[in-house]
Amino acid sequence: MGVVLLMKWGETKELGYADTHPNPATGAGYAFALLWLLATVLFVVAGVLLIQRRASWMMIVLPAAVLSIVAIVPMASSAPLGLLIDVAVIIATVVMLGRRSKPNHRLGNA
Repeated sequence: MGVVLLMKWGETKELGYADTHPNPATGAGYAFALLWLLATVLFVVAGVLLIQRRASWMMIVLPAAVLSIVAIVPMASSAPLGLLIDVAVIIATVVMLGRRSKPNHRLGNA
């Protein structure tokens, strides 16, 4: 929805151009729209990699979440759930990466 608002392609009853920062259809608006669009594409790629059970999804989802946070911050009051989800994705992914990097210590394997 952020991309649509920032590019000034449309608005909804709940979210309008007046709620959008930076201003839609300006240089900054286009830049943030493209940033948000890139984050979306990266999330989709990460999802496809996750479905394919490829570990590389984690390395794609981290920059996607960071880019999404950067794009959301100017409109954080309009998208608090998106911000919360991005932070949760980063924390969960970092925890999973940490678990993968630890050696597997099983009984009998010294």
